[in-house]
Amino acid sequence: AEKEEGGDIKSVCLTLFLLALRAGNEHKLADELEAMMQGRGYGLHPAVCLAIRVNTFLSCSQYHKM
Repeated sequence: AEKEEGGDIKSVCLTLFLLALRAGNEHKLADELEAMMQGRGYGLHPAVCLAIRVNTFLSCSQYHKM
């Protein structure tokens, strides 16, 4: 099953890595990684990218208010 889902697992791992970068306020690095992922055709749906951005923007702004 892992061989069949290898691409999905990779994109999920990269998505989690993006979340971690954005959570750590490394937005420039996350943007570069996201662009690279899209260029390579990893199965990241634009809506997923948007959800990540909205989610991390909200969590970052909440974090900075503390």
